[in-house]
Amino acid sequence: MLLEVQGLRIGYDTGRGKLEVVAGVDLKVGREEILGLVGESGSGKTTLALAVLRILPEWGTVLGGRILFDGLDLLRMSEEEMRRIRGRRISMVFQDPYSSLNPTSRIRDHFLELYRAHYGHVDEKEVLEKAGTLLRIVGVPEEKLHDYPHQLSGGQRQRVAIALAIALKPELVILDEPTSSLDVLVEAQLMELFKDLRKRERISMVFITHNLGILSELADRIAVMYAGKIVEVSPTEKLFADPLHPYTRALIDSVPTIGSDELRTISGEPPDLRNPPKGCRFHPRCPFAMDVCRVAEPVMKDVGGREVACHLY
Repeated sequence: MLLEVQGLRIGYDTGRGKLEVVAGVDLKVGREEILGLVGESGSGKTTLALAVLRILPEWGTVLGGRILFDGLDLLRMSEEEMRRIRGRRISMVFQDPYSSLNPTSRIRDHFLELYRAHYGHVDEKEVLEKAGTLLRIVGVPEEKLHDYPHQLSGGQRQRVAIALAIALKPELVILDEPTSSLDVLVEAQLMELFKDLRKRERISMVFITHNLGILSELADRIAVMYAGKIVEVSPTEKLFADPLHPYTRALIDSVPTIGSDELRTISGEPPDLRNPPKGCRFHPRCPFAMDVCRVAEPVMKDVGGREVACHLY
């Protein structure tokens, strides 16, 4: 395995109490694998990703667990050691491409800054040649190197962010809802780009999204997260054909379908993580809840090569 998250717990200080926003997560990502990570807002997906890169906000604290990358425990590394991994071996594409680019710097300057940060003195001409090649790979005209971010469309800015993320040939790229601010045509184009990049660069990806439709076309496996916990991990085809966890079923049922006017929703709201429900955190919203669900927290079980945390199994 390239990435192994073991028993990870992360807390946020809010001023009104501590939230355990990631509550004992175990997760694995294989080499050249695309893992989808899906769940409602506030489930802890982005926090989990930020913890892998060790860029949690100042109010976030790792309370326990391990993050192993290629056998190295990232949480035990010094910041200097982590800087050599961050960007070079693990990189991230954020949700808003505009906020991740410096509006006062041309696109070429972003590439120069990246290479200088990791390699010190660099040959400017050589870096710009590499940058031009990267822009062509992601479908942006090379002449855009000389533009400022505001001169690019939203789709072009996100493609530039992706080019920067793969520039140093990382082994793992984390994509945090990279298409949520883009129209469906650009989104479809980026899906093809991600598939091509996996083949061309042989990289692993963690793709965080609300959009199960995207993952059905892109991911090898999908991990479903609810209220700080992973509740199901399954190969993509099996998850859509036969979802095991009631929350997974509800997510799939809530996806709009062509030819239907019915809009299904998940009843209730995600729990307050300052005082999460006892037992299974999904039981107040679950149509299959039993007495045991209200008192005993389910553990991950192997069900035919898939993993699910539910008392139904």
